Amino acid sequence: MNDSERKGPESARLVNQHGNAEGKLRWLEMAAEQSIDGIAVADLDGIIQFVNPAWAQMHGYGTAELIGQHLSIFHTEEQLQKEVIPFNEQVQNVGAKQGEVGHVRKDGTPFPTWMTSTLLRDEEGNPIGLVGTARDITKPKQAEEALRESEEQYRRLVETMNEGMGVQDENGVFIWVNDRLCEMFGYSRDEIIGRPLTDFLDKANQRRLK
Repeated sequence: MNDSERKGPESARLVNQHGNAEGKLRWLEMAAEQSIDGIAVADLDGIIQFVNPAWAQMHGYGTAELIGQHLSIFHTEEQLQKEVIPFNEQVQNVGAKQGEVGHVRKDGTPFPTWMTSTLLRDEEGNPIGLVGTARDITKPKQAEEALRESEEQYRRLVETMNEGMGVQDENGVFIWVNDRLCEMFGYSRDEIIGRPLTDFLDKANQRRLK
């Protein structure tokens, strides 16, 4: 076998490997571009190297506007001091972190996100940057707040109603009572919670209850 024949299979293998590498890279590019979560990559100085369309749209920018900008563009000064700087310090110390982080849009509107940040390392394990994914959680937060307000309104209603109300567990033991029931029984809430209704009835009414 001459040199050209020996080089043939090796050259084909290298070309094939190169093609596979390009294919994998293209898959990664498509995944990042089409992700519904925002993805951003910055160097250790906080300079943005890459953002996907979801990240840019979330903040009201075009992708081209953001390359070379500092990460602080996405946060108010208060968010930076109270949330972002401590968050990123933990990422660099531990390697990754998840949590709620406040962001701000181009028009100045603040909004909450759920972020996952990872310390990016080179082939030798040296830190070279940060990779962050973010999802706008404005709607879930609004729903959570609406539920909290509804629960508070209901609590005020049952606490101030004229009828006595209590909640018992499967064993018939009180786990919650309103103020009116306490007044009717002549006991404090702490004296009622943890006891069955029968403790507050005479013998005749215990039989009637059964």
